[in-house]
Amino acid sequence: MDVFIFGASGFIGQAVTRQVIAAGHSVSALARSDRSSAALLALGARPVRGDMTEPSSWQDSVAQADAVVQVAAAFEGDLATADAIWTDAIIRTAQQQSSRALRVIYTGGCWLYPARTEPALTEADAFDPLPSFQFMVAHRAKLIAAGVETVIVHPGMVWSEDGGCTGEIASAIRVGKAVDVVDSTAVCWPLVHVEDLASLYALALAKGEAGCDYLGVADPGISVARIIHAIEHATGRTATVRTHALAEAVEQHGEWIMGTARSQCIDSDRARLLLGWRPQRAFLDSMTASVGERAARPGPAEALYRVTADWTATYPDPICLQRGDAFSLSDETFDWDGHTWIWARSEDGREGWIPDDLARRSEGVLRAQEAFSAMELSCRAGEQLHGLKQRHGWVWCRHPDGRTGWVPHGYLEKVPPPAT
Repeated sequence: MDVFIFGASGFIGQAVTRQVIAAGHSVSALARSDRSSAALLALGARPVRGDMTEPSSWQDSVAQADAVVQVAAAFEGDLATADAIWTDAIIRTAQQQSSRALRVIYTGGCWLYPARTEPALTEADAFDPLPSFQFMVAHRAKLIAAGVETVIVHPGMVWSEDGGCTGEIASAIRVGKAVDVVDSTAVCWPLVHVEDLASLYALALAKGEAGCDYLGVADPGISVARIIHAIEHATGRTATVRTHALAEAVEQHGEWIMGTARSQCIDSDRARLLLGWRPQRAFLDSMTASVGERAARPGPAEALYRVTADWTATYPDPICLQRGDAFSLSDETFDWDGHTWIWARSEDGREGWIPDDLARRSEGVLRAQEAFSAMELSCRAGEQLHGLKQRHGWVWCRHPDGRTGWVPHGYLEKVPPPAT
């Protein structure tokens, strides 16, 4: 089969291109730049220079194809307008073909479906898209109404070991930056690994039913808290979680960010039963495998504590340093249980208390010897926390809801391990 792919040089598109070629198909793909062309050639695809919004640059190539896969997406720019131009051009091209039907694999997404975790969402549920993605519902309907042989794949939130929706979390944890969470860590994300998703596209291309929707999710719904916890274990580092109100996040990033606060649990039985889809990479299993036998539960270096009195974090957005970051010190110090803390200010303007042994001087500049966050953890008496490390009379703890931060050692008592 001759297949033309839009978005082939992107995160999802490259994986789809590899899988489609591996299935024995000949692939051409749209390339907007020399860089994209080189990437496509390396994958084994034939690049066609052009732009999605300029159909004259690609319609002749599509007219020669048996099938089209649309995986072009972006969270910036006017994707709705670009997709509208693409949809109209595809319909014209398909209707001009008299010898054979043009097969189109169109991409929707889990954010076209409602926020719900029980019962799990399926393709039978009515669409309730985020405002930013309403156009996908309209364009899907337009393609089908025009008689185009359209199969729709709806990916969950796509991840990989170093990219996708979990990549930014992992990167932040590795370098000691705060993990930014929208609304709550209790939100559930339906996950799918990019390679498993690519295999679904290849199956949809080969035997998907025209006019049919296929949800592509391997992990039905995992809370953001559990995702962060799993990455902590995989990286051997602890996370600082910073939660943002939804309105604040939308103002900063745009309406698409609302999707990260949409709690969902999704059933992909249709793809499994009708297409034979067999995803191979469950997120939590993959994170556990990366550290051998360390499962997503308190590890041997952790201790379980009970909070003995309420503690409220003093500063909402304190200093957070990566190893090697420059900062300045004030003359203000205080003693906590025999340990000295110094008031510091980072180059981004954030301030807070740091332990007196954190600083080293390099070429006349004070720099952090290691990553350090001064984030404290608000907690209530009776709650149980996992203590990950101790320093200067404080314990870095993780709350069951995924939040992390420092709690004074005097406000905690160890919970004895269960008898064996």
